[in-house]
Amino acid sequence: MFIDYIPFFLAPLCIYYWRKYKEPLWGWLAIIQGIILLQRLWRYIKSFMDIDFQTKLILLTIDSLVSLILLISIIVVFYVFRERKITFKNNAGLKGFHGNSNEIPEYCFLNPEFRDFKDKEKYSYYLTIRIEFKNKDSKGLPIDKVTIKAIDSVEDEIDEKIKAVCNVYFVGKMMRNGYRYLYYYVSDDKKLSEQFASIKGPVDEDGVRFSWTLEKDDRWQKALEFFKNLKF
Repeated sequence: MFIDYIPFFLAPLCIYYWRKYKEPLWGWLAIIQGIILLQRLWRYIKSFMDIDFQTKLILLTIDSLVSLILLISIIVVFYVFRERKITFKNNAGLKGFHGNSNEIPEYCFLNPEFRDFKDKEKYSYYLTIRIEFKNKDSKGLPIDKVTIKAIDSVEDEIDEKIKAVCNVYFVGKMMRNGYRYLYYYVSDDKKLSEQFASIKGPVDEDGVRFSWTLEKDDRWQKALEFFKNLKF
């Protein structure tokens, strides 16, 4: 039965995500899948034992039902108990704003839930990314799709580098006067600093560069102060 082979795919997948994102949940899921694999091995050995066909059929049916229940339980636990946070590309969860500062247009996409987020102390470092692009129009926006693609590429690389070494809460992003700003709160400063040092650059062939700052901010006062005038 196909369901018998599910742990063979899920176990390495869980291990991969555990190693990549360092989240304990993936480690527990990998352990559970390992136990199920041992169960499969035991059932396979027993299938060669001297028992009648009807008994074998009953054992296989019970085994498949137990595996299905375990799989459903894992999915339910993951979605119910996982940490709730806005992901990097979950644009549907962001709220857009358009305004002007010193007659310079600003375009902002913000996670409206960050003000009331309860576990702020777990993400105590305020990370600001500044992606600069030279090819801009009179409003400070990218002039063509090539520039936009280059900016998005840098942002995607930064996202992956951050997620690989620490837990992240994404606050929002803003486009202003030739810059795209990205705002995060992260759980680790040392690993992140080392990770950024490995990013190639800082300038690619499309004239896009990035810089960053990382500050201690346990209560998220910097973001709250920066976005206090936005109504959401």
